[in-house]
Amino acid sequence: MLFLLAKIGPISVGVGANHWREYTDGIYNKTDCGPHSHAVLAVGYTDEYILIKNSWGSSWGEDGYIKLARGSNICGINDFTLYPIL
Repeated sequence: MLFLLAKIGPISVGVGANHWREYTDGIYNKTDCGPHSHAVLAVGYTDEYILIKNSWGSSWGEDGYIKLARGSNICGINDFTLYPIL
């Protein structure tokens, strides 16, 4: 997924987001996210996290974003990716 993000830019991903309402800041690394139930946009990454833009508005998380820990398929981030083929 990171290869696609670097090559084509933001991509849509499906995630389990059962406990995301309580997220405020920092790198999210909880593994009990529930089943895939929410679609978000992966917009960037660092060595430590994948930056996700959510649709819940800028008052949620870090100005509307969440940082998901890399390397563990946190919340099933790598299971469902959608991107255009041009």
